Amino acid sequence: MKVPFVGYASHRLNLVVVEYMGSYEPILDKVKPLMHKLHGEKKLGPVLRQATRLSSTFNMVRRYFDNRDAIDTLDDAMAVLMPIRREESQLETLLDELKAFESSSKKLQSAEGLSLLDVRDIFDALITEHSGVESYLAADAAIVQQPEFEDACISVLMGKADTLTEQQRALLLPFAAPTSPRQGVDDEELSFVDRALENASCSVSSHPSTPRSQ
Repeated sequence: MKVPFVGYASHRLNLVVVEYMGSYEPILDKVKPLMHKLHGEKKLGPVLRQATRLSSTFNMVRRYFDNRDAIDTLDDAMAVLMPIRREESQLETLLDELKAFESSSKKLQSAEGLSLLDVRDIFDALITEHSGVESYLAADAAIVQQPEFEDACISVLMGKADTLTEQQRALLLPFAAPTSPRQGVDDEELSFVDRALENASCSVSSHPSTPRSQ
């Protein structure tokens, strides 16, 4: 079965990230002026944050920690902008959390070889690790535009085409084509999204009768 990539999957993830980062806005707003001040210093080369962009926020926070020890805290103008210990702890937590969202976002944006089943696996993994994101990422979330179509696609990709209703078969008929197996990941260090897809594949292989959340 060959279907066009559902573009709003990335949109759903972006909505989650914007909402998730809301509680971190005060500390992010504090780090932003610091990165502005560092801008132009070649040895630090900070990344400035652009609102609503996951990658730029992730890169800004990561670059802060990469360059933290090189920042001249004897400079009063610089020292006053530095996060205090509690704020640094918050930034460390945020950076760790954003890694999963960042790898998921990149995978969705690439879309190459990505199926609706892969999207479902990625979203399910995010739901498992991050409470509260299900309002946008769950299979039955209100934002899902065509839940019956997606359920039908996932059923076919799971090898359960015989469970389709007549209406679901009619929805999928225009997209009929041979399915392609998932490609294995050879990298020694797997990202969050790679682990999610590998674990989902292993789960289906070991327990073919165990349904995914749909």
